[in-house]
Formats: sequence, C-alpha cells, structure tokens
Amino acid sequence: MDKITKKPESPCLDCPDRSEACHAKCERYAAFVKENEVYRAHVNAEHNIDAYLQDRHTKIVEYLL
Repeated sequence: MDKITKKPESPCLDCPDRSEACHAKCERYAAFVKENEVYRAHVNAEHNIDAYLQDRHTKIVEYLL
C-alpha cells in the first residue's frame, strides 16, 4: 500500500466561484472528495494494522509473563 503523507486540502477556501450550494456542481470539490476518500481509506487501513500489531504485542507479552 502506498504511503499517503498529506491530507488533501479543500478547494473552497478563497474560491472565487464559491456560492450557496456550489458543492453540487463544482468539479474541483468533486475531485477533492474523491482524493479525500482515498486518503481516509489509507488512514483507516494504517490504523487497523497498528491496532492489530498492538493487540498481538499485548497478547505475546501477557503470554510470556
């Protein structure tokens, strides 16, 4: 799994085309949402791996004691 190092930034800040309900038609925002979903999936996967390794470590230490 590739390492994602930076969270995508929303294109909305200081956007000259920003208006009420613009997210529904904004291509830049749609691209941001897709990038953010990929980022979140990677973060969640890394968290699951870390949690698994911590659990295994704890069980091994308890077994050895």
